[in-house]
Amino acid sequence: MEQSQKTEPEYLEGYFDEEEYRMISGIAEQQMHEYHAWQSPTRPDIYWLWSATVVNSGDYVYTGSTEVHQEGFGGRNMEFPLVGGGSVILKGPWHAGSGGLFTATKGKIDLRDRHHTYGCIAEEREPMPNRGHYSHQQRYTKLVHKDEHWILGTFDRIEALAEELTQSWGRPFYYYSKSQGGSIAGRTRVSEIDS
Repeated sequence: MEQSQKTEPEYLEGYFDEEEYRMISGIAEQQMHEYHAWQSPTRPDIYWLWSATVVNSGDYVYTGSTEVHQEGFGGRNMEFPLVGGGSVILKGPWHAGSGGLFTATKGKIDLRDRHHTYGCIAEEREPMPNRGHYSHQQRYTKLVHKDEHWILGTFDRIEALAEELTQSWGRPFYYYSKSQGGSIAGRTRVSEIDS
């Protein structure tokens, strides 16, 4: 079997610093939108809702019941204004994912590529300088990918690209991805390569 040629990555100039973490209010975020609704045909009290007011609607998916009280958002009853008028009140709904909506609707509603993310992929990562003893923020150097703004795509876009680059170049990379709901950072692993 012929072994594939590994090329050297082309590094971008500069570095990428993780942002300081800021808490946002999920309730305030929820109240800024109008929603489309899908009602379960087998359980009419179960609703899935997604924002109709933003292009990244996959970031704003909620599910819950109009009858059974759950513990999402601290168990709070939440009203969701619907496109075209009216509203639905869910008892302790959950902020859900676009994959769950896709599964619940048996593929009829697919928002899995409607997430805003941005981040970077780099060969090196180190604690950010001058951030104090308790800072966990990281600085990424030897960048091979860096977003300059929010990019619309799948939720795991950055991690998937990092995995692809790892397999292409045969070396691990660090990645950082920020979304509307938080951030994730990690390091890829090199799988065994055929010889």
